[in-house]
Amino acid sequence: MLNAAVAIARHRTLTKVRMDAAFRTVDAVVEHSTRLGSTLSRKVTAGEMTTIGIGDVWVISQSLTLTGPGAGTVVAHVVVAGMLLSISPLLALVVLLGAPVVAAAVGPLLSRLRSARTTGSGRVT
Repeated sequence: MLNAAVAIARHRTLTKVRMDAAFRTVDAVVEHSTRLGSTLSRKVTAGEMTTIGIGDVWVISQSLTLTGPGAGTVVAHVVVAGMLLSISPLLALVVLLGAPVVAAAVGPLLSRLRSARTTGSGRVT
């Protein structure tokens, strides 16, 4: 029950952060384009401006969405390492060094898997 409540709170918080970042980015783009006025239409088309603005919104909101869980992962890693230090320093060392090594080893494999799935070179389930 507590896990579900925390998961809901985390999701709501990350959604608020993502939406706030998106709206602030749109506001900044609209404000800047208003400041440029008619000179903007001579430099870029409306479609290009929309694509750039929405692309920025997407990248910024996604980066903020990933920042929260990423920071939580680092905190959890440190807490677990501290607990393991009190049990066995050797075990703590293995976990502290082993987890990043495994992540570095699996990362390239996941990117290859993701690219194979998006290019349609095979069905990955």
